[in-house]
Amino acid sequence: MSRLRREEEDAAFERGRKKAADDLDRLKDLSLFIASLIVVVMASIASLFALLVQGNPPWAAPLLTLIVGGLLGYQTGKSQKPKNGA
Repeated sequence: MSRLRREEEDAAFERGRKKAADDLDRLKDLSLFIASLIVVVMASIASLFALLVQGNPPWAAPLLTLIVGGLLGYQTGKSQKPKNGA
């Protein structure tokens, strides 16, 4: 087997390995995002329900404020990231 052929096979193997690792990272990120989204939506619904139906429990307003602040902070940080991927 020639040296060039061996280098091409090694490069193809590395590209495949890098693609598999990138796919796994994307799956982890998506799973974490979905789990976090479910928790935030459930906490928001519980807080709104408690505020609107049960009166004014001491935990509902701060929790809702924390969720809204977190979402605003996420959007602000997301808009400030460079677009070139650096």
